Amino acid sequence: SGSNKMKKGFFGYGRCPHCDGFLKEKDLEKNICWSCEKALEEKQKEKKIEESSNNNQNKIINYLNNFPKVSPGEKYSNFQEAKQELNKLYTHYSSIISSNYELNESINTLIYDSGINFLFPPNEVGIYAFGVEAFNEGVRTSTKSYFNLGFDVFTISLGLKEEYHQAYNRAADCLSKTGYYKKALIFYTKAINLILTKDSTGYIPKDTYLGDNYFKMAICQKRLSNNKDIIIALIEEARLLIGEDYDEFSIWGFKDWGDVVKILYESK
Repeated sequence: SGSNKMKKGFFGYGRCPHCDGFLKEKDLEKNICWSCEKALEEKQKEKKIEESSNNNQNKIINYLNNFPKVSPGEKYSNFQEAKQELNKLYTHYSSIISSNYELNESINTLIYDSGINFLFPPNEVGIYAFGVEAFNEGVRTSTKSYFNLGFDVFTISLGLKEEYHQAYNRAADCLSKTGYYKKALIFYTKAINLILTKDSTGYIPKDTYLGDNYFKMAICQKRLSNNKDIIIALIEEARLLIGEDYDEFSIWGFKDWGDVVKILYESK
């Protein structure tokens, strides 16, 4: 037994080889004190997580390389050009915009604002915000037309700023909500590549933006095929990057990460 390995001295049963602290009788089997044993366990756990994350990242990089590059289409040299496209959208989607007070107010502000406000001139961010309103209305009402409107709005925003990764992300959300999963994956990939290669500024940390895209790609991939290997990699990496708190679970039909795991890669 451990007690036979070493006789008790004046201060205890010898010293821990890691911290030189005195060992207690129950420490003798492993020849390490309790606090150092726990510290080593945590290190090993962190190492496993890091190794798993590196493995997932390699899988994800290979996965992303399979998607073609995407460009937003029309490019606008200034807001006045973009405003003309917003006018066309107003006409095309008049039935759903005119019946919605908030959306109607938002697009009217964009179209008819004189642009004299030098602190907050109309730009791609204002257009993006209008697109988010349309997307949220689609979530609230489950009406496909709002998602179609949102996609077109985000495309105009990208016409003003091609490297606007949030707009690619939200455009992909609209595509996913309307069943265009393959195209959505291409847009999410573009958002990810921009986050990784350009400075990602804003209130949300860069890692959270990445995790958000990975999470939504896993949803699209599940709809297209049950490629469990990449779905697991995307979800595990998303959870690691976002953390336990995520405010868009309900938008995509989940309660929490446990629910995500159960539905996305435990089910057949």
